[in-house]
Amino acid sequence: MTSSYIQGTDLDVAEINQLIRRILGADRAYDTAVDLWGELGPPELEDALMLSLYLQWAAFTDWVELKPEEEQEASREMVRAARQWLALDLTDDAALDRYFDHWLHEILGYERDRNQST
Repeated sequence: MTSSYIQGTDLDVAEINQLIRRILGADRAYDTAVDLWGELGPPELEDALMLSLYLQWAAFTDWVELKPEEEQEASREMVRAARQWLALDLTDDAALDRYFDHWLHEILGYERDRNQST
């Protein structure tokens, strides 16, 4: 069974996973995150997976660019997000929803859509 995220995307998940794995061993997570962000966008608004990942990694790179003194903290969070992504069951919509809710809203500060239940 495939999740609605995967069914609704043009994203090459295997290729993106390779880029995400590079974050784990990068000398500077920011540089790899910039590469990942570039590969993800600009996404179609209807592509929930690509759009969510694009927003997530845009926020991570913005964090470093806007607050360079926090690069170490941002890098730790990038690595943590990458590890969690690689451990996800991509066939599980609920797991993907929790992942994006945590990273986009709780950690990176995107405002929740008031029209959604999450």
